[in-house]
Amino acid sequence: MKKTSNKTLSAFGLFAISATLTLLSACGNSSEKQAEATKEASENVADAKQDVDEVNKELAEANSAYLKEFEAFKIESDSQLLSNETEIASLRLALKNKKTKTATEEKILALEQKNQTLKSRMSEYKEEGKEKWESFKMEYKHDMDNLRSALKDLGNNNVK
Repeated sequence: MKKTSNKTLSAFGLFAISATLTLLSACGNSSEKQAEATKEASENVADAKQDVDEVNKELAEANSAYLKEFEAFKIESDSQLLSNETEIASLRLALKNKKTKTATEEKILALEQKNQTLKSRMSEYKEEGKEKWESFKMEYKHDMDNLRSALKDLGNNNVK
C-alpha cells in the first residue's frame, strides 16, 4: 500500500514541478510559448490523472484479493475449530471409561480453552490491512497447529 501511495505522490510531485517550471518559463514570453506551456501542463495533468486511476485500480484489486483470502482463511479456520470441538468431545467420552481421570481431564479443559481462545480471536479479528493480516494469519496458524498437535497427542495417549 505504501508503494501505491508513493507512486501517487510521485505523480503529483512531478506534475507540480512540471507545471511550475512551465509557468515560470512562460512568464515574459510570447503568447505562443504560453499556449504551448498551457498545453504541456494540461498533458501533465492528464498523465497524472491516468497514474492516479491506475493506482486506485491496483489498490482496489489488492484489497479485493485480501478480502477473499481472509474469508477463505476464516472458513478453513471455522472448520478446524469445529473439528477440534468434536475431538475434544471424543476425548471426554473416552475419559469417562478411565479410572485415572484428573490429569487427563485438566489437559482436556486446557485444550478446550485454547480452542475457544482461537475461536474468539478469529471472530474478533478486524481487517486492518495486509501487513497486520499476514502477521495475524501466521501467528494464528502456528497456534492452531500447536493445538491440533496437542489434541492428537492426547488422543494417542488416551488410546493406550
